[in-house]
Amino acid sequence: MSDSNHSIDELCGRMQLAEDEEGGLLLDEGDDGIKTHDLRWCLVGRFLSDRQVNFTAMRNTMASVWRPVKGVFIKELGPNLFLFQFFHELDLSRVLSNGPWTFDNLLLIIKRLFIGEQPSKAELFHVELWTQVYYLPFGFMTEKIGKSIGNFIGTYVDADQHSFSGVWQNYMRIRVAFDVRTPLKRRMKLKKSDGGWFWINFKYERLPTFCFYCGFLGHSDKFCVGLFNTPNATSDRAYGSWLRAPSRRRQNQVGGQWLRSTTPGQSSDHSHEGDDGDFTEERAEGSYSNSGAISPQLVEAHCPTVALGKELIPSIPLRDISNLTKEEREISYLFRIINASAN
Repeated sequence: MSDSNHSIDELCGRMQLAEDEEGGLLLDEGDDGIKTHDLRWCLVGRFLSDRQVNFTAMRNTMASVWRPVKGVFIKELGPNLFLFQFFHELDLSRVLSNGPWTFDNLLLIIKRLFIGEQPSKAELFHVELWTQVYYLPFGFMTEKIGKSIGNFIGTYVDADQHSFSGVWQNYMRIRVAFDVRTPLKRRMKLKKSDGGWFWINFKYERLPTFCFYCGFLGHSDKFCVGLFNTPNATSDRAYGSWLRAPSRRRQNQVGGQWLRSTTPGQSSDHSHEGDDGDFTEERAEGSYSNSGAISPQLVEAHCPTVALGKELIPSIPLRDISNLTKEEREISYLFRIINASAN
């Protein structure tokens, strides 16, 4: 009888404990006792790889690449899970808008963390990519069409407004939130109002490592599981390096100062012609024009020949430039620019 009473007491105790566990505490985000740190500017992220990341090297590298004005605190939360705490909205926004970011050729997927969210449960599957859209017909370069194309690739985020200015652009530039669980989109088929169909192609800026066989980000075709699981797999690849967009950094080109950026009838702030339409050169160390006034500094610094490829092209001595025609003076100056670039 005593054993029976003892079992009943234990059962009642466990029931009482279960009821106690059902209790809770209502947390107020604005409570000073809870908000001990400023968590407004936090990112949580992971690398799209099963490789182990050197945390110390990654932390130093990302800090040097981002160069946040107010600094950044980086903490390892778990295996391939990291917290990036910034101390100003501008630093955080710049990191989010200028991605994607990589370390050791590994893509970093980051997401803004809001108060109340649990970092370990954040869904880290989307990365924003600037995408260039080619072969759009005349009249199709509109923001409305850009949004539709962006939502086909992933989720439309933004568009480069320069794509919609001017008479014609080579491509439309849109920013898309891309799901890394899906392969890259290579092209899209559109239909004109007259019923005709046409294809547009995509190129991605700063595209990280991706597989030429399956089109997924995060690995190369050397380590593609799908390639190993496919019987009699051939060397044919549906994807290639042509999906990478060329660099948009402007490079100084010889002869660029004679190219106009405005159409006839429009004013330009960068004119390289004199008042009488004749060619004029200006440099920091001196100047000369078709009047024959040549600075001694330019005469002394002048090189008689320039190397172009494997040939030596003679250059006209500056002291003889006053006897040349406008075209000959331009050619002579062009050779000297090439020579200066080679040195």
